[in-house]
Amino acid sequence: MLPLILLLGKALFTAAAAAKTTLCVIKQDGEVAYSGACQFQRAEGGSYSINRHDGDTIMHIITDLSVSIVSTGNAEVHGLTTTGIHSR
Repeated sequence: MLPLILLLGKALFTAAAAAKTTLCVIKQDGEVAYSGACQFQRAEGGSYSINRHDGDTIMHIITDLSVSIVSTGNAEVHGLTTTGIHSR
């Protein structure tokens, strides 16, 4: 699996739990895989999820990405595909 780097705009740092529209830049193997508007949903412990505001795919067949912080410096990244498959 190729490493993903998620870079999110400053809406990431708001305290509200409601989804916020922000700029997402997702890099895979150093190349930009997606750059554009996304909905950012903050979760407990620094975890978060993103999806596109228009319901289109973020990259390839992935519609939603979730990043779950499991410990300091470690996270699990999950994707939801257009066929309903959850992958990590």
